[in-house]
Amino acid sequence: MKKIFVLLSLALALASCVNENGNEPNKPENPEGTEQTTPVEPEKPAEPEAPTVDENGISLKKSPKAVTTGKLYRTKVKGETFTSNVNIDIWVPDCYNPEEKYPVLYLHDGQNLYDAKSSWNKQAWEIDQVGGKLIEEGKIKPFIAVGIHSIDATRVCDLMPEKVLTEYFDHEKYTTTGFEGYCSKEIRGDEYVDLIVNTIKPMIDSTFSTLPDKDNTAIMGSSMGGLASFYAMCERPDIFGTAICVSTHMSVAGETCWAEAVFAYLRAKLPTDGEHKIYFDCGDKTSDYYYVPFFEELVSIPQEKGYTVENGKLSYGFYPGTAHDEASWCKRVDVPLTFLYKK
Repeated sequence: MKKIFVLLSLALALASCVNENGNEPNKPENPEGTEQTTPVEPEKPAEPEAPTVDENGISLKKSPKAVTTGKLYRTKVKGETFTSNVNIDIWVPDCYNPEEKYPVLYLHDGQNLYDAKSSWNKQAWEIDQVGGKLIEEGKIKPFIAVGIHSIDATRVCDLMPEKVLTEYFDHEKYTTTGFEGYCSKEIRGDEYVDLIVNTIKPMIDSTFSTLPDKDNTAIMGSSMGGLASFYAMCERPDIFGTAICVSTHMSVAGETCWAEAVFAYLRAKLPTDGEHKIYFDCGDKTSDYYYVPFFEELVSIPQEKGYTVENGKLSYGFYPGTAHDEASWCKRVDVPLTFLYKK
């Protein structure tokens, strides 16, 4: 009973640092001496019903999100173990040809990838703009992007790397002092990975012209999505060949116990077959400020396992002056995209 209480308490704590749309509150003026507060979020606009279109004989919806390059489609799925309905946005580049085969990038928090005008904070990764431009300039190979929308009420519990919490977290070191949160649902990190592997990926591979092997299947996310990305690759190294982890959520209000659990998990589970790749980055403003003390050890662990910049298995970057938000990630998303798909 004590362990269950502690697990729920940690989920509550992580939720307090991550709002329902995947962004943490701003760093206080004096991080060590003042209490961090959560800003009031603007009301999210309602998404209009999308018309049905037909693409290569497959019935899909045209996504209500606007894109400047390529085409964006939407569908809705639920899995056998992850039974909530989840919106999926699928972006294909302008050059998409069903006679060709394309690598696929799966991304968390899919509602924040395109069309800043329709997002909750008027910011987006702009995957279509950045990816489309890199493809047009001949800098990267064409790819398909699959954005998996998060569910506001359960996002933290869904993206939680479940075994990090249940098998590697030191419950004796954890304190809930000063922590508040809203995540009282069950932890579904393993069910979320199962949803991607056994429901979403088969649907994408059967509908679009893809390269389905692990070397051409990557997973990417920020904050809790960074955790979910390396977790998916570690749990299913047969499916995901690369994990892109942006501003990975490494600390709960400065406490070290969560980072220690992440480090222990990565040292035990990161694939060592020489066939996988990983990317980490971090800024130093707003919530990223709290991750900086852990970044050096985070990027050292893959190197212990044989991942290096020289052999092309590792890429990482520290971005001073950048915050924990989509506007900052948009400005540097060309770096992981180039790491993935450089010609």
